[in-house]
Amino acid sequence: MNPVRHLILLLILPMLGACAVGPDYQPADFPVGEQWAVHSADTRSPPVQWWQRFDDPVLDTLIEQALVENHDVRIAVERIGEARAQRGQVASQGRPQASTSASVVRERQSENGPIPAGRVPGIETYQTIYDLGLDASWEIDLFGRVRRAVESADARLEARIEQVRDVQVSVAAEVARVYFQMRGAQRELVAVDAAIAASQGTFDLIQRRYATGSASLLELRKAEAELDIAKARVPPVVARRDGAALALAVLVGQLPEETYQLAESADPAVALTPVPVGTRADLLRRRPDIRRAERELAAATAEIGVAEGELYPRLVLSVGGGFTALDAGDVFDSASRRWSVLPFFSWRILDGGRVRAEIDVAESRQRQAALAYERAILSAIGESERALSSYTQSLAAISLQQAALGSVRASEALTRRQYEAGLVSLLPLLDAQRQVNEVQANAARADTEAALELVRLYKALGGGWEAPDSQALVSIDEPNPTTLLIP
Repeated sequence: MNPVRHLILLLILPMLGACAVGPDYQPADFPVGEQWAVHSADTRSPPVQWWQRFDDPVLDTLIEQALVENHDVRIAVERIGEARAQRGQVASQGRPQASTSASVVRERQSENGPIPAGRVPGIETYQTIYDLGLDASWEIDLFGRVRRAVESADARLEARIEQVRDVQVSVAAEVARVYFQMRGAQRELVAVDAAIAASQGTFDLIQRRYATGSASLLELRKAEAELDIAKARVPPVVARRDGAALALAVLVGQLPEETYQLAESADPAVALTPVPVGTRADLLRRRPDIRRAERELAAATAEIGVAEGELYPRLVLSVGGGFTALDAGDVFDSASRRWSVLPFFSWRILDGGRVRAEIDVAESRQRQAALAYERAILSAIGESERALSSYTQSLAAISLQQAALGSVRASEALTRRQYEAGLVSLLPLLDAQRQVNEVQANAARADTEAALELVRLYKALGGGWEAPDSQALVSIDEPNPTTLLIP
């Protein structure tokens, strides 16, 4: 190669090193619309730590403990450490590599070889070779293949961090869901106890009338049957209450007996009112699963550059040096020095189309990631719309159940007075009492269902967590994060 070509090459190489192969990532712009389909939605920003709106210190403690101690959360945090280590492996490809060595070799030379030992002056049959060396190499990232690989690894690390936030959203919602199931079972037990008390009162009334001859044995047996039916409702509700209390232990990373006593604790009142939900566009900022999908798309885009980098040549600069001597006293003598410089150039010219196929694979994965990102957005909007509608209707159901409960209680009281006055038979009274028991249980279940729908709504909105530029849940500056921070 003549000097002119040398000069051209020296001018071109720095320019090549300043760019990177593959497409530059551009954040996807997906229209989400302006308004919610449920027009009554309050578009003010939702609360951050939404569980505190219930004003229940027990729930606050359980969720905050679960955000740190839950095993799904801890596994997700460990995966951050794995992704960080993988990022370090990728980044090391673009840095100089060095190794040192030291050896002492005792060997016998062949007396029948090309250079017979013992017959040629200076070639001894037995030799001890002392060697100290340092070798270094550096792959020059001419076309940005390594830079794209680091870019992909960075995006995947950020996706892992978002995964932890997503797991925490799910865990907080699951703790609240199970907790309200337990509280709902407690409220249902109150309704069942009221039904038992009412049935007991009716039975006592019939028993007194039977003793005076005013009621028949059939009426007495019917009243007794209604009392037994009411009592039979207790064990299934107790089982649901205790099962929910025990399930909380797994969520907060404890043994079952640690939360079992909650089943017998007082049931605080739950405030169920319309809540602000923000705008649709806020979902892209709040929901960690959407942010994770966006980071996965960024990583997949960078992987195209990694694949395209294989189309271009690689240049590795290798240097080595050290000391080699046949006598230990001569190891560090200047005459024992050795060194080498080896520029290594490689280029996959013919590979049967393998590189092109790898590029096609990377591009297909990038398109899949783009579709997954769009799907995450649409799923988040649909989930939020459904949760908002369901919660709105559950509030209406509570109001209707309370109105129904007032009506059936008034009807039962009137029927009881008529029965005591001998104006109606026992059957209307038992029917009226059965209605009261049923509506009381339905009202308790309606309260529970509304609380569960509210939890689903907060979860659909992203659990209240903000974008990554707010206080992080995971300390990403530590090499091995083990502590989670509550925002």
